[in-house]
Amino acid sequence: MKIEVDGNGININGKPEILLCASFFYFRIKKKEWRARAKLIAGLGYNCVDVYFPWNYHETAPGEFDFSGERDLDYFLSICEENNLYVMARPGPYICSEWDGGGLPAWVLCNPGVRQNEPAYLRQVERWYSRILPLLAHHQHSGRGGGCIILLQLENELDFFDCKDVGGYVERLRDMALSHRITVPLFTCAGQGDIKRSGGLTGGVLPAYNFYPSFTDPAFDPALAQYAEYLQKKGAAFLVSETSKSHHILKRELLAGAKLLGAYNQVGGTNFGYSQSVNNWGDPLSLISTLYELDGMIDNLGRCTPEADEALLFSEMLRIYGTALAKAAFCKMEPPFPSADETLCATNALALADGNGFLLCARSVRETPAVLHSRLGRQEFELSLAAGEAVALPYQLKTGGCTIVFSNNEIFSLKPLVFIERSKPFLLLEKGGKQILVTQSGCYEGIEVSFIPKEEAITRIKAGRGLTLTYAKALAPRPVTECLAGRFVNRGEFAKAESSLFSANQIWYGQVEYRILNPLGETGDLFFQGVADFLTVHCGGETVFSGLCAGGDVILPGSGQVRALVEQWGHSNFDDARRRSLRIASPRGVEKIFRIRSRQELNRWSFTEVDSFSPTVKIEPCETDPHISINHWNSTHEPLFAAYYTEIVPQAQPGEELVLVLEGMEAECNLFINGSFVARFSESRSSINVTGFLGPGRKNLIALCVRKRNWAVQTGRLWLLRVIPCEFELRRVDHRQVYSTPLEPARLPLRLEQGKQYALCLETPLERDAYGLAGGSGYRATVLQAGEVIARIVAKSEKIAQAGSHNSSQFLIPGVLGPDRKLYFFLEAMEDGCFEFAIDEGVYEND
Repeated sequence: MKIEVDGNGININGKPEILLCASFFYFRIKKKEWRARAKLIAGLGYNCVDVYFPWNYHETAPGEFDFSGERDLDYFLSICEENNLYVMARPGPYICSEWDGGGLPAWVLCNPGVRQNEPAYLRQVERWYSRILPLLAHHQHSGRGGGCIILLQLENELDFFDCKDVGGYVERLRDMALSHRITVPLFTCAGQGDIKRSGGLTGGVLPAYNFYPSFTDPAFDPALAQYAEYLQKKGAAFLVSETSKSHHILKRELLAGAKLLGAYNQVGGTNFGYSQSVNNWGDPLSLISTLYELDGMIDNLGRCTPEADEALLFSEMLRIYGTALAKAAFCKMEPPFPSADETLCATNALALADGNGFLLCARSVRETPAVLHSRLGRQEFELSLAAGEAVALPYQLKTGGCTIVFSNNEIFSLKPLVFIERSKPFLLLEKGGKQILVTQSGCYEGIEVSFIPKEEAITRIKAGRGLTLTYAKALAPRPVTECLAGRFVNRGEFAKAESSLFSANQIWYGQVEYRILNPLGETGDLFFQGVADFLTVHCGGETVFSGLCAGGDVILPGSGQVRALVEQWGHSNFDDARRRSLRIASPRGVEKIFRIRSRQELNRWSFTEVDSFSPTVKIEPCETDPHISINHWNSTHEPLFAAYYTEIVPQAQPGEELVLVLEGMEAECNLFINGSFVARFSESRSSINVTGFLGPGRKNLIALCVRKRNWAVQTGRLWLLRVIPCEFELRRVDHRQVYSTPLEPARLPLRLEQGKQYALCLETPLERDAYGLAGGSGYRATVLQAGEVIARIVAKSEKIAQAGSHNSSQFLIPGVLGPDRKLYFFLEAMEDGCFEFAIDEGVYEND
């Protein structure tokens, strides 16, 4: 027997299946909790889990792999098998998942060709695949029985990325998978609905979709219908590999014909260690928090949320309809009851197998509860829906010697006939050619009918499954006031370095301190080019800067002794051109450190219009061209293509370099020197090193070709910097040295001074998992337990966007049975502030 995925749906060993799939990320959950989580997922009715396998979690240093301890995949997959959970395996190489570099190791990201059909990159991918795929092949499902892995995903949401040769790239990944004896179906997923650009049209590879709609979007259902019709025409299954955790969204997808329903991040987790990323969920940049938990059905403490009750109801519906639903097909039909309002209406429908009738999707996209007053023929009824709710209503459903012509409530049981009463009961039955209107529980023509509230339905499901669930309940956290504290002492040794980039110094995470050398005693400002992520600069004993740089440039005073600290939050898990550090291959650290010897604003410009905005445009100066600022020229053209040009005679001494910096840029801007295109200024790059393009001591023509949406958009101010590269030494800032820092008794809240680093120790006599809540302002913190980093926190601030959880200052404290229950904190104050701390041990409310 085998796994078949085609236009008829998903068949596993000949049995039609709907895969209700929850994300279950072993790398975000402690090993001691894996078995309990898997048991709970299965108990809530999920029959499948999707599992990313982050490359950089297992290749811990170049060429060094670890599949032991917390990284023991064989043990994890065995637990899935024990709990009868199918696995959708997702080994990348790129996974996204709001994880450092999208799972790509830093030593891979720093080389060209990432996520392209490039031999050098693919050789590194083969190194990863050669280790991970044999492990997965051992657990893949086969006709001999056993094995949990039933699908394997190649890459991830490639349609979000500018891959030059999608087909060739995905073919190479496919061939690698096959060469490592992967026999289960392969697929790719589209993040923007483009299965062509995601590789889903590659031979031997199935297409799948990732959907993250707003529940208030009325266009989502018609879009689902379009995808369903296309896939029906092609004879392909409708696979939704990732989507919202809401079971009402899942229901809308199910009733459009989806056979795989991948509820993403349904099980909360933690980004332990230095695994956090930066991404584009802010304006545009945000930091992904340590806690990775957003309204899933299971929280970080293993407790259920209200979404777990929805999981019980949804999975029970799948069980009730069984094979008829697993083999159902999307069908276009006019809703049998009218609605004049698209925000509250019937949308898509499924034809159940073997002519057994239909299931209609009725949903509300309103933000408040609503009631639809409608009719079936001449019979009037009400349909009551909560905000964003969706229901699967039976229509012409044949069961038990009668036909359910229609009901405004979902079926809970077919034998006996039980409905979940959300709306005032309306049920139209047909038996022996006679129609029977039912509006309350009772016996009708020998048919027992009952209506029960949602809460009773949930209670019955739990009883039937033998479930006792533990629910999360809010509790006021317990403040901690006693601690040990002291000024952090970095005992690392400085060493001379040629490059200021982390990767060039074999530094893949954490924080680095630079000591700027100044043998000539120069007093010019320092130019830090391309800083990611956090920068703190001390000049002459004073803190002159501390903040998040997003890959941007920083100019600061440079007299006296200068020390700079750069902390990497994480590589981007996405690829976004709006900020330098949001590019997935953007390096961390500092690209260049210069001392500025002179700074000249270029302000004598001439103007001419051009016919396009491109690197090949011809800029032809004329002696009649007007002489104006690069921010002027009134025109009715929209957009306005313009060229501003000037001549300069730069002077540079041996060893000096020339850099152009465009401040305050609003327009798109291409730089030309002596008639040749050099580079583009952008939001992500405001400085360009032009040393190799300018001829010192002679005239050079500088031109800016701009595209403005209208004439009033500012080009900015262009500066020419004459700089010399700085010599420097660097050393790691090992946050584990909090353990060796002298500490004294102190009380919280602890006052913090900008630019200073602190070490703290707190006693936490916790035998079971709990939440820590870091309060106060103005700091970054690294939290350690038993020598391991368990959290990184940035105090809440309007200046820094954070995402990944509702409370970025909250983190998981794993329960420890041994003696080492202390928490250590490394703190760095970005501004004057304070540090507070509290513990929420969690209230566990049983059924």
